[in-house]
Amino acid sequence: MHNLGAESVALRKDPYKIDIKLWLYIIFFTLICALRGNTGIDTMTYVHYFKNGFYGGNLTNVNGEWAFWYLCDFLSSNSIHFFVGLGICAFLQIFFIVKGLLPYKVLLVYFPIILFGGDLFLCMTGIMRQMVSASIFLFATKYIVDRRFVSYLLLIIFASLFHYTALGLIFLFLVPVRLDVSNLRVLLLMIYVLCVVVGDLAPYLLLSDNVIYTVSFVTNGQYEWFVDMLNEGNTAFEIKAFGPMQLSYFLSGFAVIWFGPQIGRKYGDVMPQFKLWYLFAVIYSCLYFLLCNISHLVLRPILYLQLFQAIILSLIIAEFVRRGKERIVYRQAVMWLIIIIWTSITWNVIKNSSLPDEFVTYNFFL
Repeated sequence: MHNLGAESVALRKDPYKIDIKLWLYIIFFTLICALRGNTGIDTMTYVHYFKNGFYGGNLTNVNGEWAFWYLCDFLSSNSIHFFVGLGICAFLQIFFIVKGLLPYKVLLVYFPIILFGGDLFLCMTGIMRQMVSASIFLFATKYIVDRRFVSYLLLIIFASLFHYTALGLIFLFLVPVRLDVSNLRVLLLMIYVLCVVVGDLAPYLLLSDNVIYTVSFVTNGQYEWFVDMLNEGNTAFEIKAFGPMQLSYFLSGFAVIWFGPQIGRKYGDVMPQFKLWYLFAVIYSCLYFLLCNISHLVLRPILYLQLFQAIILSLIIAEFVRRGKERIVYRQAVMWLIIIIWTSITWNVIKNSSLPDEFVTYNFFL
């Protein structure tokens, strides 16, 4: 995908049209996702749905998310292999990501480094429906910047047909698009470190009624057992040790904030969506550490913003590669940043390699 993205940039064709190289970029991602085995925490659940439809094909009880459940019913009722369903969802993910980043093709060159080097790929395969919605939201941010509410609303409604929580994104249209926080490095670092400390030392103080209600809403009543656990305070098993993976996540968020002024000066005025994307990336970085020790389910709402951290990291790498042609320090910075990002997936594979139902390492369904 990296090479295909670079070849697309070299073609110098219409930046608003998907060329043959980017179609191959899309097809490659679609195929590896469609043909995967147990890669991604909920993959086998999706396989079950594609094989059996919505609770055995009873669509009368569907409460929203019609696009996904009708897809499941269509595949199961026509005995179509489940990899078609996995492929359709993967296609929608990468198609809207490409469409969203198309005016800035250089991002598509370095995006695969973040996609496969961090935990983003596992999110896109594990919480597949929500990441379809998140990808549509990424594309829809252009309409936030352009102040075109109707176009934005229609895309969010479409996204909600895969995961109904996307409807909450409607309110993000109110975010001030001209707000530039990229030059507030000291303040943002203080907030970031505070979120890390508070999230690590006092996770249960965050278990307010509002958080519990949010979990119930986000999971659409499908995890009532977990809501009961929150009420009872029995979530100690969710607390994350600050090991190599958490360190990788921390340094990734740190890089987003630390190098903000440099990329802000370069792209703040020439990339219309930069200020909004950067704001979302910082919010994701902070909220991840504030909430991660409560539960992975509490994190679900902010995963709509995960793609923006990946985009900003891609932009940092792209800028450092450009500067590295003249100064070796930037080439070294790129190397270290990639090592930091890739540490998370490397350690995740090692940590899970001995588990019987391991879902981290990529494998084919065959």
